[in-house]
Amino acid sequence: MINVVGVLNTLATESTINAQLQVSVDRDPQVVAQEMAKWPEVTWVALSAGPYPLLVEVVCVGRDGVVDLVRRVHRIDGVNSVQSHIYLKVLKTMYAGPPPGSVLQ
Repeated sequence: MINVVGVLNTLATESTINAQLQVSVDRDPQVVAQEMAKWPEVTWVALSAGPYPLLVEVVCVGRDGVVDLVRRVHRIDGVNSVQSHIYLKVLKTMYAGPPPGSVLQ
């Protein structure tokens, strides 16, 4: 079977800002991840080992959009801190599709 997938290139406009958020929590990170995954700005969410158990990639409109999003993250119950890393230039990006057995298949 062949699946055709359209992927939006958010780097094509200068009004969008791509960033990664590293989120530290004092509760189950999966609960926080599930809440953030519902937000339209969130494009990717992963649970991680290390000091930041939650990694989140976002696409925001302008710097004010990033500021507003980080403030929203801080208001989630159990969030201790947020580190934001704005991408200045993406050198490689690819879409590999959903992993085998994923609910997205």
